[in-house]
Amino acid sequence: MRKLTSTFIAVLLSLGFATPAESSSSNWDVYQKTLATYSGSSTALSSLQKSQIRATLDKTPQAEKFICTGIRYYDQPMSINIMVRKRAKEACAYAKQLRPELSTWFQNKPTKARSYAGKVLLTVKSSLPTSDASPSSAEVCKVPDGRPSYPQGYPRGAFVSGQQVAGGVGFPFTEGRFPIKGEANILTAMVSFEDTEEFVDSPADFLEPQTQKITEWSQYWSQGKFQYNFQIVDNWIRLPMKSSEATSRDEILARMILDLFPADIDYSDVDGTFIYWAPGLNGTGHDFGLRVGSNEQPFVVGQKRPGLFWAPSQWHYEDTGGQMGLKYETKREYTWAYWIHELLHEQGLNLHAPGNGWSTGLGQNQYPSPGDGMAFSAAIPAWESFIMGWLDDSQIHCITPSDLDTEQTAVLTPLEISGGERKALVVPLDSTDEILVVESRRPTGYTENWGSDDNGLLVYRANPSISYQDDHSQGDCGNDPQFAKWSYYLFPDNETANPDTWCRNYKKAIVNEGESVSYGGVEITLSQSLSGADVVTVKTSSVTTVRELDSN
Repeated sequence: MRKLTSTFIAVLLSLGFATPAESSSSNWDVYQKTLATYSGSSTALSSLQKSQIRATLDKTPQAEKFICTGIRYYDQPMSINIMVRKRAKEACAYAKQLRPELSTWFQNKPTKARSYAGKVLLTVKSSLPTSDASPSSAEVCKVPDGRPSYPQGYPRGAFVSGQQVAGGVGFPFTEGRFPIKGEANILTAMVSFEDTEEFVDSPADFLEPQTQKITEWSQYWSQGKFQYNFQIVDNWIRLPMKSSEATSRDEILARMILDLFPADIDYSDVDGTFIYWAPGLNGTGHDFGLRVGSNEQPFVVGQKRPGLFWAPSQWHYEDTGGQMGLKYETKREYTWAYWIHELLHEQGLNLHAPGNGWSTGLGQNQYPSPGDGMAFSAAIPAWESFIMGWLDDSQIHCITPSDLDTEQTAVLTPLEISGGERKALVVPLDSTDEILVVESRRPTGYTENWGSDDNGLLVYRANPSISYQDDHSQGDCGNDPQFAKWSYYLFPDNETANPDTWCRNYKKAIVNEGESVSYGGVEITLSQSLSGADVVTVKTSSVTTVRELDSN
């Protein structure tokens, strides 16, 4: 019997995982609200439910369509259908009374979610505004790699003249060890020692859901341009020793593991091999972090060519940070997010900015943050998606300072909502090497446990000329220019906290409706925030200050 399981993942996400929101269409912004629970078999609206309908209309002043859906549990009798339909009819009638010009529609639908049974869902549709034409071509915003010539063409992590190269953040993008278009094929296995815990009978029980999430993530964020494929070794790889007896030599330990792999694995198209350790590691001379081989320096054991051979360190298999810290169970649940972070590094991305350690993306923080209400986001910055080619040129609203003789308007679709005419706004500055990037964000889909009112923009300055980056420094709050990064968040003009020294949560960086960010002679304003889009205006500003960072 073959000792390998191949997983080729469908687009649909597994139950229990946050599903990315779908853009309703290119024409409509959709807002939804579930009314409070009804009393018994009552179909009349309570004072609370009426206030919720009024509040819904207040939040959607441009509403054109108001749909009321009565919900019954799928196996309840048809008499319940009649009851919830009457509830929906009453809700729409009240909305029509408040705003006669509304087009209303009531209906009923079944559900398998008991928490929604008997309730009424309001769906409000408003016409989306459209972006102005991008005043400059996306080619103008493809700012060239401004680093010295010697590191250009080398991927992140390569050594040139004894120095490790940071990845480029300009154009053209330098691809790393794994491709950024098409497919990357990853072999994965679970490895135990005599003193560690094999917490599942079959590795596929744990690895299939995790690798499925990675594949789905790659399909979503690349917009179908790329995906990771996984092969899973069916049985545990058992090393005949205690973890405390493991060698401190990465390559030797990797060879010991690879020698125990099934003999019939086909390595012909393997780009990398990822290992998940059984928990309970007790390292003495080794932290169990492995990184052996690459496309440039192949790692070969006989006929076995595993590509990059990689495993996370012991830190990822234990509780850390004290009583209020990060638990191993959470790290295990979000293995997919940490693996994506490392896979992206191998594709050439720098990550770790803007706001390193903040809950704004898995480039910055791969696990939910206990000190931030377990907030978490699996996003990557729009700029890094752009340089990899995962965002289409047509999705970039490119504005140069010379375009600002007149005020410019763009409508951005949040990163967490699929599709959309524009996904980012980019402004190359005249007075500095930097660019400004604007992206829309929402607490939905791949962004979890943000506050319900964390809707708006993130604005950051990025520097395609930076050569050195400081990724893992103690005392770094994540946004401090003393620690060289490719990008830093800018805070709204009315925010009193200093973005250079802010050490707490991500919320200070969110630009809400009516707020502006001024930097380098440019003022960016969130003029209107809808449920599925943000209307952004850009004009010249008297604030010309820039915070230069030595890029060498």
